Amino acid sequence: MLAGAITAAILAAVIAAAVTLLAARGGPPSNAAAVGPTPSPVASPAMPSPRPERTEPAPSAEPDRDAAPKVATRSARLEDVVTDQVTPTSLDIDAIDIADAPVDAVGVEPDGSMEIPADVSRIGWYEFGPAPGDEGGSAVLTAHIDSRTQGRGVFYHLDAVASGDTVDVGMSDGSTRTFVVDEIRQIPKVDLPTGDIFRRDGEARLALITCGGAFDPSSRHYLDNLVVLATPTG
Repeated sequence: MLAGAITAAILAAVIAAAVTLLAARGGPPSNAAAVGPTPSPVASPAMPSPRPERTEPAPSAEPDRDAAPKVATRSARLEDVVTDQVTPTSLDIDAIDIADAPVDAVGVEPDGSMEIPADVSRIGWYEFGPAPGDEGGSAVLTAHIDSRTQGRGVFYHLDAVASGDTVDVGMSDGSTRTFVVDEIRQIPKVDLPTGDIFRRDGEARLALITCGGAFDPSSRHYLDNLVVLATPTG
């Protein structure tokens, strides 16, 4: 009887321990509905899940093409770019002995100022504005007055021109466009009216610009600009 009681006690203890262990692990869910839906399997990195089938949208009605504004287009192919613009190539001012001075197309410096040829014997034409002889606007030519290392520049005597003097501009097509000086201005650089001098509309004219006025030895710059304005003869 004692052995049977011990066996029964041991069996009861084993069952109790098993129940305690299951309780500690959480045990199996008592109701499958409480666990929620079964998650979808995760694809391994080596076998990515296939993309869902793409559903093509239903075709819409044909758009009203006449309602959209017409936009002009232009080919960007190099062989289609127009390269026959007539540009200035030389300058003559008999009154101050400028003869066949070469003219280069120039643009804008990083600080926003107009480029000027480093060679003081050459003149720069602002290529983003009108060309001399265009129907309207101000064609701007500029050059250095002098240089510490190169000496006098092509516009060194520009302050000697007078109203009525002629300016001849040689063009890339071999033609010559003639202008007559009608105004000379000396303007402090800080007050230079760039909006007027570089205008792209209004009556056609030629603007010649160089440095002038007093020379500041500390900054090594002239304080003024000399601006000569001329109108076409034809």
